[in-house]
Amino acid sequence: MNPAESPSQFSLRIREGFPIVVLKGDVDISTADQFRNFLTEHIPENASFVLFEFSGVEYFDSTALGILLAYPKPPRRKLIFAPGRAVLRFFQSISFKNPLLFAADEDSAIKLARSNEMKAQEDQVFE
Repeated sequence: MNPAESPSQFSLRIREGFPIVVLKGDVDISTADQFRNFLTEHIPENASFVLFEFSGVEYFDSTALGILLAYPKPPRRKLIFAPGRAVLRFFQSISFKNPLLFAADEDSAIKLARSNEMKAQEDQVFE
């Protein structure tokens, strides 16, 4: 699909203290600057976890993956939920030490983020 026909759109909402970036359309080399700028400008600095809703993503490429992994700075834990079949196949097809967490839906994502956040706090107490 031509990116001009299906522009990427990004929005942010907060649920239970976790920022959720909602992605729609094509997230690829043609929308890389927009994606990077959105993450840089909209993610709260104190967020330890960032959740990404992929239910509206039609196409996601390696350029977008690089941005997802690198931004926002400083690095934060990232959790992807509700990826469609094509996007899920993309993530399954790449070989890298995967720092991303995945969940089927938003409720599962919140529970997973909450449990990982609690574990990180426990680890700090015992260091």
